[in-house]
Amino acid sequence: MLSWLRARTQTRWSFVLIYGVVGWGGLCALLLTLVESMRSPQDVSLARVLPFWLIFPAGGLVWGLGMHWWLRRAKCCSERRLIQIPGWIPDPVAPLRVKSEFEANSAPWS
Repeated sequence: MLSWLRARTQTRWSFVLIYGVVGWGGLCALLLTLVESMRSPQDVSLARVLPFWLIFPAGGLVWGLGMHWWLRRAKCCSERRLIQIPGWIPDPVAPLRVKSEFEANSAPWS
């Protein structure tokens, strides 16, 4: 699973390129090319699979932009919710700290 801390260090376009165009679009194009080659191995041609390699990376561009926007929005909303809790002080190292088993299972207010 992609952590927001790692994704936040990337620029928008590197996130979109890596996770959208290559990750989503390239993987879908590769899968459909393989399915097409298994379905009719004697009839596979560049003209038949080229649309996969044009359409899915373009869709990955849209998917990556949408996911980057959604992750940024979700992160801002969760931080805003935490700030509204009385007595909550932001800890800049909290996301980097590994919680013990006791801390992970206990409620933050107990």
